[in-house]
Amino acid sequence: AGLGVPAPGTAWPSKAEVLGAIPKECFRKSTPRSLGYAAGSLALTLACGALGSRLLPVSWAAAPLWAAYAAVTGTVATGCWVVAHECGHGAFSDNKLVQTLVGYSFHSLLLVPYFSWQRTHAVHHLNTNHVTEGETHVPPVLGSPDASQALEARERLRGRGGPRGAVKKV
Repeated sequence: AGLGVPAPGTAWPSKAEVLGAIPKECFRKSTPRSLGYAAGSLALTLACGALGSRLLPVSWAAAPLWAAYAAVTGTVATGCWVVAHECGHGAFSDNKLVQTLVGYSFHSLLLVPYFSWQRTHAVHHLNTNHVTEGETHVPPVLGSPDASQALEARERLRGRGGPRGAVKKV
């Protein structure tokens, strides 16, 4: 119970079956459309910056306004990050020069080095969702010291914990 292992006989679709279910037009890149999204995200982000610097007073009394402004501007600027991220994945354009220029420019504006991020992010994706080799959300393997500690902590939280190390299998 709770191990996240599929029951025997459970059939999962293959990667090819999943990809085959997605309409082909979803895989077509459009440089003009991508550039439009990039321009729109950049314009909105710059507009937020201009409005904040012109309209919000620099005072402690305006701190709640600045907090709201930061939330809104951060959310809007996420559009620039999405464009930069897609460039790093090669999903922005079939024109590699345009993709590299946009990716490098947006990453630079966001203070993230483009080429090193592109490399480390690709390595990150090699093991995404791998149960034992992923970089995040990797569950402890049953029988390992990490699993024993996790089970022990769970038992203590449930109020059934005995002395350290004395963990019953659940």
